[in-house]
Amino acid sequence: MYSDGDVSTNKTVAIGVYLGIPLVFLVALSQTALIHDAWLLGVRPNLLLVFTVAWVLLRDVRQGIILGMIGGIVLEVNSAATFGSILLALSAALGVAALGEINAFQGAWFLKYLVIAGATLVYGLVSVTLLGLMGHWLPLGAALVRIILPEMLLHLLLMMPVYGLLLWLGRRLEPRAVELD
Repeated sequence: MYSDGDVSTNKTVAIGVYLGIPLVFLVALSQTALIHDAWLLGVRPNLLLVFTVAWVLLRDVRQGIILGMIGGIVLEVNSAATFGSILLALSAALGVAALGEINAFQGAWFLKYLVIAGATLVYGLVSVTLLGLMGHWLPLGAALVRIILPEMLLHLLLMMPVYGLLLWLGRRLEPRAVELD
């Protein structure tokens, strides 16, 4: 589903997943190898989160979850975190993104920003909670101010180019729907 000038209304187009799998590998590997040392606003961007949220908003929750899990596994393998913590936080964040697909403001220009802000908040809160359960306690207020809110601002800035790129790719690579009378 494309909300900004519909290209296709068929949400089960298989080509979307085939296009998304190499893209999510590229995003996850870029986040691990290239962006690992890139600090902006005191935090590192979570490109996989921004990518999968944009994918859910432009396409379909099922495709977004599939791509999120593939990318999450790539990040898990390359992370020192407890295996499953990234997948759990990403799953919770994609649950927020799924709400963006079914809400009353679906065509609104600001929806992608509300959804990425909510998904970033949920991802951060789940991550902080999991760290606490593993014995690495962080004060919630400090985590919000120093990590989650700056990351949210960064994701708000990244959402426009990522969303726009995925929209453009979908328009260029997806076959147009043809109706025969």
